Amino acid sequence: LLGAGTADADQDFDGLSNLAEYHLGTDPYQRDSDTDGATDFEEVIAATDPVDGTSVLEAIPTLRDGALRIEWMAKADRVYRVEANRTLNATSEWLDLSGLISPDGKVGPMSFAPVDGYNFYRVRVGQPGLIGTTGE
Repeated sequence: LLGAGTADADQDFDGLSNLAEYHLGTDPYQRDSDTDGATDFEEVIAATDPVDGTSVLEAIPTLRDGALRIEWMAKADRVYRVEANRTLNATSEWLDLSGLISPDGKVGPMSFAPVDGYNFYRVRVGQPGLIGTTGE
């Protein structure tokens, strides 16, 4: 159990208080309780399960009707942004291609068409109204 002074602390510096970790069932001493590569806080934001290593936000390139699409499973209370880059070098900036995409309460597959000239894409996820999670 957590002592009175430690409930609000963040022992593993993952962005979740020890009390939040207790309620989620995550390890307050491990940034990534399920060792899937995303911190417990990132999983809360992505609406994936921080104690299940198979629960991940995954953007998948697919071919639909001869056109390349980037697809992912959306959650009803999240917003998404598709970004692109020509290289993966540390000094190049990611370009916002989509603005914020809201699934409007729907859960299920979402997709976005890539843009010519870009080789690398990522889907960022945030929680509406939670500062710092949407890049706004």
